Amino acid sequence: MRSALVVFCLSLAACQTATKYVGTVTADAALADSGPDAGPSDVCPVGWLMDRSGACVDRACNSDGWCWEDPLPLGGEFRVIHGSDPTNVWAVSYSVVLQFDGTNWIFHEEAREPTAVWAFSKSDVWVGTNTGVRHWNGQTWDRNDLSPRWIVALWGAAPNDLWAVAWGGGPGDGKVEFRHWNGQAWTAMEQPSLAGLQNLRFRMTGTSTSDVWVLASDPSSTLPTDPGRSFALHWDGSAWTNRSLGLDQGSMWADSLAISSSEVWVAGRRFSSSWETIPSLFRWDGAAWSDVAAPQEAHALAWISQSAGNLVLTDEKGMQYRLLGDLWEPMGVLGVESAIWSAGRWPRDEPEWVAAGSLLRRANGAWVRYLPKPSVFGESWTWPDAPGSVWGLGKEIWLAYLNQPEIHHFDGQGWSEALDVGDHHSAEVAGASASEVWALAMPSGTGRNDLWGFNEAGWSIALENECSGYLPLCVRGLVATGPGQLWAVVAGLSGGLVRRESPSIDYPQGRWVRSTGAESYTDLQGTYPGNVWATSGDASALWNGTDWVPVAMPFVGKLPRFSRGPSTQSLVYEGSYGTNVYRWDGNQWLKEPITVAGNRTWGAFSSGKQHWICQDTHTVQHFDGQSWSSTTTPGYCDALWGTTDGMLRAIGVDGILRRQYPTSP
Repeated sequence: MRSALVVFCLSLAACQTATKYVGTVTADAALADSGPDAGPSDVCPVGWLMDRSGACVDRACNSDGWCWEDPLPLGGEFRVIHGSDPTNVWAVSYSVVLQFDGTNWIFHEEAREPTAVWAFSKSDVWVGTNTGVRHWNGQTWDRNDLSPRWIVALWGAAPNDLWAVAWGGGPGDGKVEFRHWNGQAWTAMEQPSLAGLQNLRFRMTGTSTSDVWVLASDPSSTLPTDPGRSFALHWDGSAWTNRSLGLDQGSMWADSLAISSSEVWVAGRRFSSSWETIPSLFRWDGAAWSDVAAPQEAHALAWISQSAGNLVLTDEKGMQYRLLGDLWEPMGVLGVESAIWSAGRWPRDEPEWVAAGSLLRRANGAWVRYLPKPSVFGESWTWPDAPGSVWGLGKEIWLAYLNQPEIHHFDGQGWSEALDVGDHHSAEVAGASASEVWALAMPSGTGRNDLWGFNEAGWSIALENECSGYLPLCVRGLVATGPGQLWAVVAGLSGGLVRRESPSIDYPQGRWVRSTGAESYTDLQGTYPGNVWATSGDASALWNGTDWVPVAMPFVGKLPRFSRGPSTQSLVYEGSYGTNVYRWDGNQWLKEPITVAGNRTWGAFSSGKQHWICQDTHTVQHFDGQSWSSTTTPGYCDALWGTTDGMLRAIGVDGILRRQYPTSP
């Protein structure tokens, strides 16, 4: 039996921690995921992590107090994995670096936004990130090189022979660089010109210091009239040479695999003259490339040591095939069904681990999902591109993700699915109270959207809108300013706001009326009666409870994005990259000493005099009423919402995070 570690909070930032247990559990207990009452061993329960102090934790938390809430123990899509031996395996997602020591997965928070990994030994591990390359010496992260380059691929033959492919200033800048590490320093190497290419994807493989391949393709180049954006670059020990694949179509490569200098494979897709996707597999025989028929579009390649059928191809659904002569034989599916584009595997021959969104491990001849656990939103739930809309009250939150049919609800204890709009996708959510919540749902490809309402009786369609005629019309920009009062923007007109007036949420008792004096506005944002803004071009107005009061915006010609939350103050920022942030103090706009990167639509939350904003994908800035401070999140920050129990949640493309915050400034 082991005892729980009681954690006393020394600061508000540290109060939100993972459940920790010291001591050990038996291997059988770990496999059964029996938790803290198991007996002694060195194995953490399945689905748990070990932190750097050696404690088992049920969720990953960073030093700034941010912890994963869903999925557990952490989120992210794992696509890259590499190791030097079974006790030194490393896996990265877009947010997370994990190390497997042969028994447990260990969470590293220092290498932010990882993109690639290469491990020579336990004391010599390189991780590429979007701001350079980091090095692990077995005890600490001791190097941060090649900043600010975005590393897209790593491959090495020896500790003094490591290659990195990077965007010089970030993806899309057209400045592709090949850098080489000789054990002492990084050197820029001459390479074939890739100038002018904006969206190249890279795959690296090789067999020795004189046999390295870089396979590059531009997925934005899909026209047959623009075929020159697919490259097979080879390093022979002295120079890079383009070994053309001979394609006359655009392409996108998912994986590459070098077996020897006379056997190299590359797999993915190319595009026909009518834009059809063609599964593609090519083989290099030491002299030229040949086109090999593939059963499906390959998302991953592996090499299995057996008497026949060594090459194994995995498609987007996890189905595996092996090549027997000229025929493909199905082998079964991986342990989870998911789109596993460019899934990683370790080792190359007879893989033990596969990074296919989840981390999978081979057990008794089958692949078993290891990390993370399924989302509370469902076994088959995959995280979409970004949150679409978020609204909350008290301890409750309602959440809509872009292009997903579900509305999710946090009731103060846990998350659940509140509404499934079927063949529609949820677009926006707003509310006036816990018993009056609204959601907009849009069918794909139709000129219509439906307004759903929630009250004590549950969810029901309050209005089926057609985008034609006078009213009702398709609406957007939902804002509730009080019981029975819902504002929206009329789509398809030159402008104008409408308000739905009703003593209850029941549609037959409600009606839409035009808002006098607001005919020119085309956008509506806000979630609180004293913090609702209407905008159109350079014009804007604030709702004072009775009328729309014109307020000059602090910038012109830009799409404004306003914070949401229970406050009469607000943040606004421009809906473009590298933008300024302004704060409405109730009387005037004040320019703040921070900027934000990216169009973070719901990335700001206001409560009283406090404000939080997603400054970039992994940084939250906080204004406490006097000054700004920042924290780093272990996952993506695309939307923020705080609840009255003092918990702030960051919602992103890889899951939901939470952190304790002061309830008053």
